[in-house]
Amino acid sequence: MSVGTGIFLSALLLSAVILFAVTKDRWNWKRILKWGLLLPTTLALSLGVGLYIYDWQSDRPVPQASFNNIPITATPADVKFLKGAPTYKEGDDQWLYNDNYEQEVSKPATYIVKFKDSQIRYIMYLSGESSRYHPYLLGFSEGSSYEGVQTKLGIPSHTSQSYDELNRIISYDKLNVFFSFREGSVYAYGIYQPKFGPLKFQSKFQRESD
Repeated sequence: MSVGTGIFLSALLLSAVILFAVTKDRWNWKRILKWGLLLPTTLALSLGVGLYIYDWQSDRPVPQASFNNIPITATPADVKFLKGAPTYKEGDDQWLYNDNYEQEVSKPATYIVKFKDSQIRYIMYLSGESSRYHPYLLGFSEGSSYEGVQTKLGIPSHTSQSYDELNRIISYDKLNVFFSFREGSVYAYGIYQPKFGPLKFQSKFQRESD
């Protein structure tokens, strides 16, 4: 502390003592001190509660209306306009778009757009052998854990398990999202239209729980 600062603080303390001595019989110092402490404390608590509520609200998952810049309400014509011609098709109702980040790998990451009655049934990202970039969905991506997804999103609306019990798909109707897991980690994920039902393994031996 410098000499100047010491002199200033001493003068400030002396002024407070003099003010109290002069006004102690005329001013209600107990009330002044009470409000002087209560008001800042109340303001600090209000600010803390407000920040907590804001943080809680901003971290809440919200329904997803698009994925890979494709709205879930898009028509086949809309998808072709937005993304161009598909890399290839599996029938007329399933279009596949290879990701362009790693063209040298034999199995690049792929976006799958599945249609039903000329409407999008789901949009899925399949990581393939890509190791560089994976899009995020509600804060999750390729490799996210099974426990981590359910800790944040809660109990899924539907769970489909493969017959060999090696894979699971969990779907959330209120959020329009699904995640596929292998060895406890996400390897495919995307959005879907709940009106068409959740994603399920196609084997007749599948095990499901609603």
